[in-house]
Amino acid sequence: MDETGRWLRWWRDGFVQGIDKSWHRLPWFCLPDADRKSLIEVNPRVSTLFNISDHLITAPDARALNFIALSRSQQQAVFALLGCVCNGDFSGLTESDREWGERIQKGIRPQIFLPQGFDYRQTDKALFLLKAVLSPGCWYRLRLQFPEPAVLSAENISETQAITILQRLRTLWDAAIWRIAEHE
Repeated sequence: MDETGRWLRWWRDGFVQGIDKSWHRLPWFCLPDADRKSLIEVNPRVSTLFNISDHLITAPDARALNFIALSRSQQQAVFALLGCVCNGDFSGLTESDREWGERIQKGIRPQIFLPQGFDYRQTDKALFLLKAVLSPGCWYRLRLQFPEPAVLSAENISETQAITILQRLRTLWDAAIWRIAEHE
């Protein structure tokens, strides 16, 4: 399936796969399995059962698709790698990942554009960074894959903590996703 087809499929109903158990209080989970399956097939507005407001579908987002394609453990490895690069603390990484992270940190210099005083190894801070590089419609679907308390914490980080140079953050995400996808 091409990128556009994968994006359309994920946007419409693929996002319901692997929803974290902490979200199971949503109306969707009150329905029997058979009803859920038929709703996905006939109702393009099924996202309202997940408290996702209507957002027009965006053009395919290669970054989001690459992240979604990773296994849960690979996604966690991306978060860990990003956390190390953003914090400038490479302890716990392999020698190869440490060298890679140091090179990325020198080139992208996240300390210049990221809010200070955060430990980016924490899940909510990694989710804050992920939310910043995704469209709202994509974020509201993808966030269901992660624990609700961490998502809500990420969403409550003050707008005054906004990231000043978004393109560098996007580059950092692309680099970390590529590193994990290619080396695991």
